[in-house]
Amino acid sequence: MRVSAILLLFAIGLGGQTLSFEVASVKPSAEPANKKSEGEIKLGSANLALEGASLWDLIVAAYGIRDDQLNGPQWMRGAHFDVVAKALEGASIDERRLMLQSLLADRFKLAIHHDTRELALDTLAVARGGPKIGPKISADGRNTVAFENGRLMFHNFTMSQLATHLSRGNPDGVITDATGIDGRYDFAVDIDTKGGPPDEIKGAMEQATLDGSLPRVVTQQIGLKVEMRKQPADIVVVDHAERIPAEN
Repeated sequence: MRVSAILLLFAIGLGGQTLSFEVASVKPSAEPANKKSEGEIKLGSANLALEGASLWDLIVAAYGIRDDQLNGPQWMRGAHFDVVAKALEGASIDERRLMLQSLLADRFKLAIHHDTRELALDTLAVARGGPKIGPKISADGRNTVAFENGRLMFHNFTMSQLATHLSRGNPDGVITDATGIDGRYDFAVDIDTKGGPPDEIKGAMEQATLDGSLPRVVTQQIGLKVEMRKQPADIVVVDHAERIPAEN
């Protein structure tokens, strides 16, 4: 049921072209499905090497949804595959998701449609006492995050962008913005890294993302919170999928 716990991506339409993995191999897993545990599929690396990934988890990763946002035949949970793929240099996570969608459509003839259902989802909201993010700023360009002197420095962020950023370290997946706060902001958050060398600091940040503590740490310090709220959610419905992938 974790969004960040699943990996792989799809085809993106850009300037009339479709992005796809430069090289990709999909084969049925050599081990029986009952010996495979549902491992986490992560999107951080351009080069993917997955063993025993279920078709269900691949679809969840490709569309950036939670486990309960997928409606499809249960056999997809028990169908496991070994996947090796190489993305284009510099491809973003969203682009790699699209590459995975393209791969699934090509190899499994995957066909889906979208529906809407009310689900309890993690939501970014204003905490008691109000936000502590300072005044609005007027800034052009991209939003950035940097680590400086034990602090995470957020620059040029909207609350919607913050919700998206925190989703990457949220065990339950996507966080939606319901703060009602408009505009862009600069703010800083103290991070406990034990004052170690750069490699240890990087490790502490990665661990905070993996164990799901980063959204809580960030929001508590800026007068926000992440809470469960019922709201309309996108549902991916599988119309067709082949049990055996097409040859590589």
